[in-house]
Amino acid sequence: EFTFQEGRWGEKIDELVANNGIVYVSAAGNTKALSWENVDSNNALVPFTPTAGTIVDVDGTTLIQNNFHEFRQVVGVPDFRQRISIDPKAESFISLTWDDAHVPVALNGVDTDLDIFLVDPATNQVVAKGDSDNLATQLPYEVVSFENENLTPVQLDVVIQHFAGPAPTKFKWTAFDNDLDILEADTASPTIIGHVAAQNALAVGAVPYFNQSEVSPFTSLGPTTVLFDADGNPLPIFDQVRDKPDVAGINGVDTSFFGSRDFDDTGFDNFFGTSASAPHVAAIAALVWQTDPALTPAQVYQRLEQTAQNVVLPGELPNGWDPLSGFGLVDAFSAVFPSAPDVVNVSSLPGQIFTEDFESQRLEKYWEVNTQLGGVVETTSDNQ
Repeated sequence: EFTFQEGRWGEKIDELVANNGIVYVSAAGNTKALSWENVDSNNALVPFTPTAGTIVDVDGTTLIQNNFHEFRQVVGVPDFRQRISIDPKAESFISLTWDDAHVPVALNGVDTDLDIFLVDPATNQVVAKGDSDNLATQLPYEVVSFENENLTPVQLDVVIQHFAGPAPTKFKWTAFDNDLDILEADTASPTIIGHVAAQNALAVGAVPYFNQSEVSPFTSLGPTTVLFDADGNPLPIFDQVRDKPDVAGINGVDTSFFGSRDFDDTGFDNFFGTSASAPHVAAIAALVWQTDPALTPAQVYQRLEQTAQNVVLPGELPNGWDPLSGFGLVDAFSAVFPSAPDVVNVSSLPGQIFTEDFESQRLEKYWEVNTQLGGVVETTSDNQ
């Protein structure tokens, strides 16, 4: 999948939702803002700025170039290196992409060749690189990976080289995971890319179940910029920026079969990530549809967004879309019952009070309410 171009997966998602009436819910990703792109602090584009430098290739050859990108200036001196840190016992993948369109090879949509290197700052030695012939492959990206086998973090320098063709207007690198840190020239750029950002997909961010007033620190950042459709045709300017994620869902919940560890000492492993959030939102979408089967996918999305509980980020207004939680945390009760049913306060019915203090941080496995009439039960955060 490409960063700046609609992929075939995204194209198919749009077709299935539009023509087959399905709802498509997808995890937004877990790479927070681990991305750099050629913009300044005001998000204005900074042109590729060539500067001279020397690095030692993996085969020992010294590369003396004048076409490395200048990430910043240090006391007036151009710096073509960007320091990152990779966590202990972690393998990191970085994808470098730019604003060429992938089209049939005969059309030569890719006319720029960029390379990316990871360099050991202590030895100036290249330890990993992505330097394929992009003019031959007609693929506007490079991927580089490095495995840190140590028990301590490893610092490396990112170096980007303009090898051939015209300089790109827009280019960026994005981490595939969240086990690295950007230590210099960090633009903290969006990381939601690929089919997740399809127009007709519902991209879901993550909110921890134990603190629903904030987003999970790893949830991927939006919005998404898409410059070309799947066939390589330029998109109109007003269609290029997509407000993703759309909503957020709960994560970190207990599972009986999948998870990292028992975070809350309940006897079950906790499942963190937007891959945990997306199924929750998909299940709520199914309940909405069950309640009103006549709704279109767009109307289901709209219901989820309009009834979501806003997650206020620092400096954000209390309502509206934001680049980490979208329109907010999906509220199952409000989404399924947008017109609230008649409410009976059980505290007014002698002997009908049910108390659960949630000290165990979960409901018991077996919890049942009986009534002679139809009804619904809303679980609230009120603790009387």
